[in-house]
Amino acid sequence: MGARFEFKLLGPLEVCTGGCPVPIRAAKQRVVLASLLVDAGRVVAVDQLITRLWDNAVPDGAQGTLRSYVMRLRQALYTTAATGPIVTCAEGYCIDLSGHALDLNRFDTLVRQARAATAQGRSSRASALLSDALKLWRSEPLSNVPSDVLRREILPRLGEQWLLARELRIDAALDVGRHQEMTAELGELTTRYPLRERFWAQRMLALYRSGRQAEALDSYHSLSTLLAGDLGINPSPELRSLHHAILTNDPRLRLAFPDRGGELRELDGSLPLTDLDAARATTATSKVSGTAGVGKKSGHPLLDSASRREADWRITQDLGLLERERELQALDALIGAACRGSGQLVQVEAAAGVGKSQLLAAARAHARRAGMRVLVARGSELEREFAYGVVRQLFELVLASADRTERDDLLAGAARQAAVLFDQVDAAGNSADVSFGLLHGLFLLTANLAEGPLLLVIDDVHWSDGPSLRFLAYLMPRLEGLPLLVVVASRPAEPAVDQQLLAQVTTDPQARMLRPAPLSAGASAQLVRAVLSGRAEDAFCLACHTATGGNPLLLRELIEAAAAEGLEATSAGVARLHEIGPRAVQRRVALRLARLGSAAAVFCGALAILGDHAKLIHVAALAGLAPAEASQTARQLVDMEILHQNPRCSREPTNSGTISFVHPLIRAAVYEGLAEAARLDGHTRAARLLGDNGPKCGVDHRFRRPVM
Repeated sequence: MGARFEFKLLGPLEVCTGGCPVPIRAAKQRVVLASLLVDAGRVVAVDQLITRLWDNAVPDGAQGTLRSYVMRLRQALYTTAATGPIVTCAEGYCIDLSGHALDLNRFDTLVRQARAATAQGRSSRASALLSDALKLWRSEPLSNVPSDVLRREILPRLGEQWLLARELRIDAALDVGRHQEMTAELGELTTRYPLRERFWAQRMLALYRSGRQAEALDSYHSLSTLLAGDLGINPSPELRSLHHAILTNDPRLRLAFPDRGGELRELDGSLPLTDLDAARATTATSKVSGTAGVGKKSGHPLLDSASRREADWRITQDLGLLERERELQALDALIGAACRGSGQLVQVEAAAGVGKSQLLAAARAHARRAGMRVLVARGSELEREFAYGVVRQLFELVLASADRTERDDLLAGAARQAAVLFDQVDAAGNSADVSFGLLHGLFLLTANLAEGPLLLVIDDVHWSDGPSLRFLAYLMPRLEGLPLLVVVASRPAEPAVDQQLLAQVTTDPQARMLRPAPLSAGASAQLVRAVLSGRAEDAFCLACHTATGGNPLLLRELIEAAAAEGLEATSAGVARLHEIGPRAVQRRVALRLARLGSAAAVFCGALAILGDHAKLIHVAALAGLAPAEASQTARQLVDMEILHQNPRCSREPTNSGTISFVHPLIRAAVYEGLAEAARLDGHTRAARLLGDNGPKCGVDHRFRRPVM
């Protein structure tokens, strides 16, 4: 047998034999070798190799050129077709690694051994194996292999394997009681991957076992706020189960944290801490680390060094707070004023995806650095019928964690009247007492907590329950002289339990309003290039900005959807953005429509078929809604900033007004979300309804397609 080679993919492509490097200087030869190694043991077809070498720019005589590359690669390895390891097959080529080593195979073997050790209860052994596996990652894989096609195919899979191994290593460390040394690492990981719930669960457990219960619960709130603000969803059942266990000091939390591949221990009768939603984990990999416009994954923390981690953290923070200098300066000034005894309320109002949650997170972090006590709550659409739900979120943990003396001090005097809310929780959620005594008791409890500077943060205040809103209204005129800042966040025109009461709170003379705007074209381009590692032409950046209106969340989703499709971030790729955009926003639109009921979804489907500038009476007829119901639904959709009413000429009758979607992406998302049969039936009925006027409404119903 010839020389024994050691191939390395988990970083720049390297080849060694006998401890000495074997240089593969030609870039195309590295592409061929990497292509064979990632599919080691399998035949890689000639066509696939040609695609990985030249993508869509295949030269004449490509097959002959490929044979030349393979021959020269064998020469670089001092081998021949007969001595291997590169084998010529009928359909293409393969690499036989018998007697040779590949770091990726070694990594997979170590992870499998670690899973087996965990299943046997040998967590220390599993931790050591996983540490050895992760040390094999020298930097970003294939970083010296110039093939965008290959990188698009391979890097997402490798990145997910790296993340799973890191999760397993942390599980093993928690199993053997190393929770304190894991907290800093998990803080960095949740910053870099804020949508990957597994890291949040591990962080919460590590903090709790380190005696930091309040920080563990605050971590849950941070994630809950992020998911609600950016995706319109709640944390997974597993995380909610863990949150409840931490809140109630469940003694079973002292058990080892369950391994992904081993026997699961349940925290309660039905909700084990199990493998988290794979779709969310996959989303997290692309959302935070970024995906290059031509398939290059950038910003991935494959190099486990302090400098790389710090850079990733900075990038994540900067992207979340682009063009938010004015709002950050205002929050900084308000926090400083509160610390000096000048109480105030500030409302952060913005549409979904603009970045309210990031601003609130920045405010909380700055307040803590300034020495303020921070209490947080979030309104929930599912819980707004539960009286004082938001108030309980703010104060319950403080009272529960206080010793008897501290609790007596906080509830001293008339503040004692508020104790009933925390001592006798009405399981049905119907205790809607808003008497002066109870409201004044809550105010005095707040004042007692504000003996030192205090920050109250309430996200999604529009979904707060009525009694909690009543408390805020009672608190507003009493803020003066207290070292207290109240920060609330809301979406414009979202329906509240008591709209008048919410308006009373937010329009009070003591209230300050911050309205972060969508990104400018310049900031959108900055975000596009940051996510795509700088590889985006001006025309592509401008098209992304125009398609999303500068909404940061929609912009990210569009960029990542484009990258997943392998779209070039050039002027040539602009045309396909119109196809990709609807898929990027479809789920978000569906969630918002679901809150308004079936009439809203049917109404929007009819408008998507008729097209923008359709008459309300035509939409109602096509949707099968009574005029009154259609009118009410349209008002709700306008308030939710899904639709807008078009200006009407003064000479036109009042019933001739038209409506449109606020953005072409939303209309396209609704249209693409309709079943094919529903589209065909809708176009047929629309053609009958409108006769020859169909195309004027933006859709050619004869050909059943949108007019572009």
